[in-house]
Amino acid sequence: MIVFVKIRFFRVTNAVYSREVRCFRKNKIRQKGKSNLHYNRLALREQQLHVLPKSPEEAEKQGFVKAPDSKNIYHRHKGQMGNVKYYNSSTKQEVIFDENGKVVTDIANIGTYNYFAPDGLEGIFHILVDVLPYYQWGNDKNDPIPTEDRILGPEGGKWLRNHPIPENFFENLSKDLDEILKRL
Repeated sequence: MIVFVKIRFFRVTNAVYSREVRCFRKNKIRQKGKSNLHYNRLALREQQLHVLPKSPEEAEKQGFVKAPDSKNIYHRHKGQMGNVKYYNSSTKQEVIFDENGKVVTDIANIGTYNYFAPDGLEGIFHILVDVLPYYQWGNDKNDPIPTEDRILGPEGGKWLRNHPIPENFFENLSKDLDEILKRL
């Protein structure tokens, strides 16, 4: 049976009730715009520090999977190249550990709740609902990471800043992302 699924930002209609809406209703967090809904993911009970595993060993015991090195780039800003991401596709939680096995809490590198798992069939929804908003808005209203680093990772952003690019390239990209997010 083919079920038509219409995607809306943070809402999936027709036979699929949005997990995001359930989480936010359960936690009594109201949507005040798409960016606030994105930022509120750190306030969800499931993503609060006292709920997350305290070490990589504990994470593995709780069903977290160590992400491949290529998936760690968004959590290695500000020279923190030893950070490693662990995620749990069932609970949608993400935790980042530094090179000493301690949980990373700085806003530039913190693990965030994923509304959709990054792997499997949910991967496309993960890109639309978790990744694109991060590119546009970062982890927090005061996220210190430049847009190019959020998109390309710290090394890609550094490379790009050292090579000629068209004037206003990232301003235009930011406007394009806004337009894409408005249409979802």
